[in-house]
Amino acid sequence: MTSGPEQWTIGINDARKRAQELVSGLTAEQLTHRPDPKKWGIAECIVHLNMTAADHQLRIAAALQRARDRKLFGQGPYDLGILGPLLMRATADIKVPAPRKVAYPVPTGDASSLLSDFMRVQDEWARLIQAAEGLDLEKTKIRSPYYFGLLRTRACATFSWLIAHQRRHLLQAESIKKQLTPA
Repeated sequence: MTSGPEQWTIGINDARKRAQELVSGLTAEQLTHRPDPKKWGIAECIVHLNMTAADHQLRIAAALQRARDRKLFGQGPYDLGILGPLLMRATADIKVPAPRKVAYPVPTGDASSLLSDFMRVQDEWARLIQAAEGLDLEKTKIRSPYYFGLLRTRACATFSWLIAHQRRHLLQAESIKKQLTPA
């Protein structure tokens, strides 16, 4: 399985559009409403994505700098390796519990800043994709901020997984929105 900056950029642009449509016209109460006491609401889905991004983006930036320093240059498309497709499949098909650090309950904070915070995260994803240009993203490794840092993946797999992760939770939030009654 291969992936690259073009697919990631498309994923980011799709996430921006979907998030805007998702929160459009919703009240703070609707954003924070949980369809079930043990399930996330729309705001929690988006905040979870922001928290996950915050945990990964600094590690990715550091790994890209190390790759640049080590002169690990290359061009895509990139092979996601063994773990990449497994992470992608788990994200799409299997309900895997979120790591405790970014799991239920997620503190939603101020619902009015939800979209702008998410857009800043997308801006950073775009910046990191641009910073990765020309680097060998198969040889560049990212250590997970979860699971005691035991999981190490190729940078290309990390980008691909995080874009798929966004898609999954935005779909989850869109499903919640469909269940809401008009304000």
